[in-house]
Parts: sequence; C-alpha cells; structure tokens
Amino acid sequence: MGTRSGSPLGDMSGKIGTIVLSKWKGISVVKGLPGKTKKVSLKQQSQRTLFTTVMNFLSGANEVIKLGYQLPNKSKVSEMNMATTYHILNAVRGEYPDYSFDLSKLKFSSPIRSTENGWNAEFTGSKDFPVSVSWEMNPFPKKVTRWDDQAVIVLYDTKKFVVFKNAERRELNFLIPNSDHFYGRDLFCWLFFISADGKFVSETEYLGMIKMV
Repeated sequence: MGTRSGSPLGDMSGKIGTIVLSKWKGISVVKGLPGKTKKVSLKQQSQRTLFTTVMNFLSGANEVIKLGYQLPNKSKVSEMNMATTYHILNAVRGEYPDYSFDLSKLKFSSPIRSTENGWNAEFTGSKDFPVSVSWEMNPFPKKVTRWDDQAVIVLYDTKKFVVFKNAERRELNFLIPNSDHFYGRDLFCWLFFISADGKFVSETEYLGMIKMV
C-alpha cells in the first residue's frame, strides 16, 4: 500500500498495483514489479523438443496413420497421439537437441483386430531397374485373411512420405510408378495390409532401403 510523503508524484510512496514508488537520494523513482516468468528446465525443453520433432516428422504420414492405427472403443486419444507416443518410446535415437529416427522401427499400423502381413515380402529394384514390392500368400493363412485385402505401401526418401494403396493381396506385386522421381536419394519402404471393410489390419513390416544413386 502507498503512503503519503512530500513526493511530487502525488506525495505517495510504496507499492501501488504493479508499480513501486520510492525515494533515492531525494529523487522520486518509479519501478515496475518484476515479471513472474517461470524458467524452463533443461528436461522440460528436451521433452518439448522431442515431442515437436516427432509430431513434425509424422505429420507427413498423417493419412496413413489414421488408416492403420486402430483405436479402442471410446478412446480419448487420436491415432496421431498413439503414433507419437509409440515413436517417442521406440523409434527416436540421440539426445537433446540432436534427435534422429531409427527408420526400421517406424510403425504405420497398430492393429486391435489383426490380419496377417505379406508372406516373404520384398522391396527390390534400383535407379536402373524397376522398383517394386512383392509378397506371397501364406500357405496356412489366418481365417480373416482375404484375397481382396488392400496392400498399403509407404515409401520415404529422406524428404517426404509417399503412400500407395493401389494393390490387393491377390496381386502379389506392386510396381512403384515414376520411381525415377526418387533418384539421388535413399528410398525406404514399409508394408501392411488392411481388409476391404477396414476392420482388420496387419502389423507394419519394414522392407529395407534401396540406394537410388
């Protein structure tokens, strides 16, 4: 509370609201109260950076994550929330601020009702030969496995994700169109399957990398 004095500033001294009136060598001085800014700890900064890094990386695969991540009934989280949590715990390498990703650990599907992946799946080709993904039919398929299951192929060329959903399980092969667009970069590939009605999803399988150089 302010008190009366001979100050020309209304003859007041002390704290008034967010300012402080005082005398210094006979001179009236006005100061603002110090701001209540909370210092962010290194741990908090690390966690924020990690979360942002993963979210930014996965944003390019948002479409396929919504397709492949199945949520429990009455779930209060989104598919992207689930994917972010998984990748923070399993796919991130390094320490703050130099985070990187173990691409072999990326996961674009998380089944609750599961079907099987491609049998003996392969990712083949080069900059000089057609790039394709192939698989076989399991001779002892699960009851839920169908010929018309959709193959979901995810490519990453160190700059962006590209998703193909043009093939069915019965085709046993998918030729990557316009693969020359990936020349000069490493090309990574993942595969999973989803039933025609969307009720069954397989786990994601990492098929490796092709050097397109």
